[in-house]
Amino acid sequence: MFDHLDPLHKMAGVNVTIGDQLGYRDGGAFATSPWVRSLVRQYRLPFVRVFFYPGGTRRDRLHRGMLTYILQSGATPFINLPYGETLANLQHYIDLIVEYCGNNEVLIEFGNEPQGAHIPLVEWITRWNALVPALKAWGRPAYKWGGPTLNYEARAWIYHFVAHANPLPDFISWHWYPYTYGTLASFDWRTALTTVFDDLESKVYAASSALRDAGHPEIPQIISEYNLIATPGNPRFHTPQHDQMPQIYQWTQRVLDRLASLAPHGLQGAAIWALCTFHEWELVDTPTLTLTPQGQAFFAKLSSLAQL
Repeated sequence: MFDHLDPLHKMAGVNVTIGDQLGYRDGGAFATSPWVRSLVRQYRLPFVRVFFYPGGTRRDRLHRGMLTYILQSGATPFINLPYGETLANLQHYIDLIVEYCGNNEVLIEFGNEPQGAHIPLVEWITRWNALVPALKAWGRPAYKWGGPTLNYEARAWIYHFVAHANPLPDFISWHWYPYTYGTLASFDWRTALTTVFDDLESKVYAASSALRDAGHPEIPQIISEYNLIATPGNPRFHTPQHDQMPQIYQWTQRVLDRLASLAPHGLQGAAIWALCTFHEWELVDTPTLTLTPQGQAFFAKLSSLAQL
């Protein structure tokens, strides 16, 4: 997966919000700004991850826009399909992907964060086995199917999914949210810059171990969501202060390095970066269309690699 890219660029996938997810209804800077899309192309970001929404054909305008903007950026589309949709609606979404992407590579996740939705493991695997064979046949051989899109790395979920999935996933995906449950008072950047890397490594190793035990160590991992996100008014997330910007710069570049170092252990992609519409933790500040401190660090790191 992404064999044409160096390990660092494999870890530079991004999430974008287009449409009404999380209350954003203005289309987002990725949709409205050619400059933002040009960043994706210029720095060879491997994929752009978006959500397809429930609703079938009534969402066509939104989903067509998503595919158009991603293709304009030159990235591989990474589509998260809604778990609870009917087979007919899911096949319609595949029709749209085929219309826009043809036989080119597309990453497709089935469902999102089943633990948070209290979906039992057996139920999730049963639904995968019931729907994904038909969906794969409906699409194209180049489309890569994965899941379970876990809230966090969970060894039991990965093991049982891979052991019982039919068809096997082309990749497994999970989310990494370090320190998101801390309060502003308890958050310590010095701690984040050290122990957070141990947390990341232990989760990748645990997922690799689960894959080996299930008999399929060759299946790659993708971390498809986020680092430290700030959402105003939500106590779950920590909002960085102005005097912490140098630490944010350092943290971002070190995380890219650490992610890349885990490629030999099965991590073949990461989209822990929000391109825009996520406040201080986005790479691009949407109102001003300028790079945030994290965005400056992110693109400087990719630029330095290109100059070697």
